[in-house]
Amino acid sequence: MVSHPGLRTVLLATLVLAFTGYAALDSGLPAYATVEAHVSVHVVVLSITVNTMVIVAAQLFVLRLVRLLRRSQALAVIGLIWAVAWAIFGLSALPASPGLRVACVMSFTALFGLGETFMAPTVTPLVNSLADERVQGRANALSSSAYSLAFVVSPAISTAMIAAGISGVWIGLLCAGCLGTVLFGARLGRQLTHVQDRVDAVEAPVPESAPLGPVPGVDGLVVATGLGPTGLTMGPCAGSLAARAALGEPPGIDLTQFNPLRPPRPSC
Repeated sequence: MVSHPGLRTVLLATLVLAFTGYAALDSGLPAYATVEAHVSVHVVVLSITVNTMVIVAAQLFVLRLVRLLRRSQALAVIGLIWAVAWAIFGLSALPASPGLRVACVMSFTALFGLGETFMAPTVTPLVNSLADERVQGRANALSSSAYSLAFVVSPAISTAMIAAGISGVWIGLLCAGCLGTVLFGARLGRQLTHVQDRVDAVEAPVPESAPLGPVPGVDGLVVATGLGPTGLTMGPCAGSLAARAALGEPPGIDLTQFNPLRPPRPSC
């Protein structure tokens, strides 16, 4: 089904990122921060707020930066940022002053948010650009399934390892997985041509399933929705495209692929 070797690499990297990313953050942050770092629940809540603030503040800058990087480099950057973030989070469990432990937790969620802004415009567009029309739906289904699997399995892994007193091993595995993504990025750089490894100026890093653009037959109505969990990181891109369409300006990409009235693409 997956014919392009670069697509296989991206799907493997997606599986690793699924287990070292959102799923591990959601289940591991509150458990590790309160049990191992001995910070309060209020600090955990504040750290999630910091994570969101970093995403909102950095996403437009990162979106421009990703367009200057090679795709494979952007994938490696995600792994590197998250590896450093998890390492800092691990340091929060060392004997230190309460203020230093809190700083480690806050730094972790801030860095993790920065990695999220690199991930959103990189991974999904890579899957869609490397998969041909015949397998694109199945490739996206595999990518989505990796996250679904991680959200089911990761809470059991993180809580079990923390409860068993081997939280350091858990942190080490997460760092190793993230560094593995760096290797996947290097491997992908050798598998893609120069053109494939560049972000095309006419390529939109938003989910292909998202309805975006003018609604045919309804004058003045522009739709920008369907981003799902990527809305926080992809909202500015979609909003910019919708604003250009509403003002009658060239959007810079072909919006017909996001036609709100187009028939749905089968996923299998």
